[in-house]
Amino acid sequence: MVKKKVINRFGFTLIELVVVFGIISLISALTFASYNFFSAKKQLEEDVRKFISVLELAREKARGNEISKCPTGGVNLKEYFVEIIDSKNYEMYPICLDQNGTALTTPDSNKLSYSLKNSEFLSTLVFKFETNTGNLSSELGDQACVNIQIQGFAIDCKQVCVNSFGTINEKNCQ
Repeated sequence: MVKKKVINRFGFTLIELVVVFGIISLISALTFASYNFFSAKKQLEEDVRKFISVLELAREKARGNEISKCPTGGVNLKEYFVEIIDSKNYEMYPICLDQNGTALTTPDSNKLSYSLKNSEFLSTLVFKFETNTGNLSSELGDQACVNIQIQGFAIDCKQVCVNSFGTINEKNCQ
């Protein structure tokens, strides 16, 4: 009589464990990369919204002829500026005129400073909004645009434009 040897398999082989671990690692890496890009894209949208709201504020201050931020001796508002200083920072401030019509230098204490959190400007530019109308200054042409992208990701980019009538719009870069 021949006895059959019965082998009871409990557990997994090393190869099965390595394959399953590899699949889980691959899925985790793809999910993590996708989440990082998603959160950076949301931060770009937030930075663009904040920049647009500063442009709108400057336009409204110019329309309202608000001279409260003019330096001492400033009697007339000429324009409101939103100036992109570098790839991360921008400022909003008035350009005021004295009684003789000479433009006064706006002190730093009268400038409102802002920063992008996780995005960057691809160029520097000064948006100038004219007094009473809020229109874009004619010296900038029919339209002025700046591109903002996710820092470190050249994949996603937004373009913010202001036309000669002061209308602000946003679109994807091309």
